[in-house]
Amino acid sequence: MINRYKSIILIGPWLSGKSTISRELAKKLSWQNHEMDEIITKQSGKTITEITQNGTMWSSFRQLELNLLISLLKQTNIIISSGGGVGVNDIAIADNNKTYGQRERELLLNNNTFLKIVLLPSIEVFLNRIKESEENNFDTMRPILNEEKAIEINNQINRTDKEEIKQIYLQTKLKVAEDTYKKRLSLYKLLSPHHIDTGLLSIDEVVTTISDLL
Repeated sequence: MINRYKSIILIGPWLSGKSTISRELAKKLSWQNHEMDEIITKQSGKTITEITQNGTMWSSFRQLELNLLISLLKQTNIIISSGGGVGVNDIAIADNNKTYGQRERELLLNNNTFLKIVLLPSIEVFLNRIKESEENNFDTMRPILNEEKAIEINNQINRTDKEEIKQIYLQTKLKVAEDTYKKRLSLYKLLSPHHIDTGLLSIDEVVTTISDLL
């Protein structure tokens, strides 16, 4: 059997299951797995928090992300677990009239060799996953996506005790995450006709559904 597609890219918000599903797909298909956030931090020698200056400056990270996507889209027999902002972020490219999200969206829509899968849990499942992931991991929380909110929170850190700032940070992150998810939802859906609700299916069911589309 000859596959229609040479590779797969998983698109969707943070905690939608991209990393786990990409690993399982790679095992099933005997393809290489590439997790974009992991590659960026390894190549730069910095965490995402450090690259984005604790969420207050996302442009450097988005440039690294765009460069990596261009490189990966040239490869075959790979699974890409993309970052949550790929194809949907609104960070402007310097000296350009486009955002990084728009440029990535063009690259994805013009690529016919990759099977593009959008993983979209419901907003309720998404927010519950964030709360479970973050409330017990304050020291390793991912940066807030909204630069203005991140600056506001960072300005409070030195004036507030840790437990209080933890709650402020978590509640702010949940609100920003909800607003961002709603804003990006229609953009995610533009990237592919294949949308999977990972809150309804098991990992094995998602992997089977995707592999059957090849």
